[in-house]
Amino acid sequence: MAYCATLTVHDRKGEALQTLRYGRMLKGVDELCRTLAQDVCTLLRKQPVLGVILLADGAPELWHC
Repeated sequence: MAYCATLTVHDRKGEALQTLRYGRMLKGVDELCRTLAQDVCTLLRKQPVLGVILLADGAPELWHC
């Protein structure tokens, strides 16, 4: 089992400006969630007005990180 995630920054028109990609094996899901959350927090510290939208599948471990 492997996990993946992306963090994409869009412009006002909805065009993707940059995408960060994350991938971890099963035992690394907690690390993946921490790293992703830290990156989002860093972006929000720099640009507090950014909106954040979360998309995830039905895996419970991803909804409770």
